[in-house]
Amino acid sequence: MSGTIVSYRQQIRNAIQAAIQSAATAAGTRVFGPRELPTDPSMLPCVIVSSPPQERAQSLVKGQPSFETVAYFPVTARVAAQTVESIDAQLETLIVQIKQAVFAYQPLIALTERAVSVDTSTALLSEGQYKIAEANIVFAFEFPEFYSPSVSAGTPLTQISGSVTDQASGSPIGSFVVTPTP
Repeated sequence: MSGTIVSYRQQIRNAIQAAIQSAATAAGTRVFGPRELPTDPSMLPCVIVSSPPQERAQSLVKGQPSFETVAYFPVTARVAAQTVESIDAQLETLIVQIKQAVFAYQPLIALTERAVSVDTSTALLSEGQYKIAEANIVFAFEFPEFYSPSVSAGTPLTQISGSVTDQASGSPIGSFVVTPTP
């Protein structure tokens, strides 16, 4: 197989990142994919969109493997300020901007079946001349996953045959043979 496979999870993560980047939030152009979070106040505010550390897939039907999958996409926002009041206001503004950006971004909405939940937690990370705080926002999105059976080289299908029986009486009604045309 050639080429790069982009998983559905990666497509959704990229769409979340694009949503925040295009929304002109307080983080500006400092919206990144998975990486270490900066602690230098000159690099803040910033947003990091990470790969889902967890997902849950529930089978839809018997037989063909198909699932309704919920994946949890963490978004971390970090801000810096000189006062606790200022840092709190900046963080709250950025949280609202991120949620608005994500839930209004149509390419993301088109990739998912629904937003299952969003959980937000905040923390003050440092106290000094500059205080640094962060918000961890976890978006849970549901999407379908289907897996096709592997096609392996084997005996080619040359014909299909069957018979039809009357269910009430159990007597045979007829039979058929289907031969694929090349």
